[in-house]
Amino acid sequence: MVVAEVVAFVVTLAALLVALAALLVRLRRGALLLRRRALVVRVAVTEIFRNCPRYVHRYRKTQASEFVPRSTHETPLAPWKRVDDVQASLSAKDRARVEREGGLISRAEYEKYMPDVTDREA
Repeated sequence: MVVAEVVAFVVTLAALLVALAALLVRLRRGALLLRRRALVVRVAVTEIFRNCPRYVHRYRKTQASEFVPRSTHETPLAPWKRVDDVQASLSAKDRARVEREGGLISRAEYEKYMPDVTDREA
């Protein structure tokens, strides 16, 4: 009995190692690119699961968000960029803009701001 369990474990482990080796081969072929500390993941969709239609709501665009870049004026600073938890992920340029345009806010302050954004876009 114990021998059979050990053999089953070894076979499972071997299958996992083969899968890991295949993944590493794909990664070396360019699935992941590392540029300036930014990680880019390329994904090829091979299958799509369609969810129940009751969760797929109809959408009608009424207007563009104020945060969509435009050539006519500077794009407003996205409020999420002011959240203290995300500062390490921002570029130096964005961190400097946060300081110029009101400084850091907590995640709780950001959550309070979100209904205001929804109301303005409605």
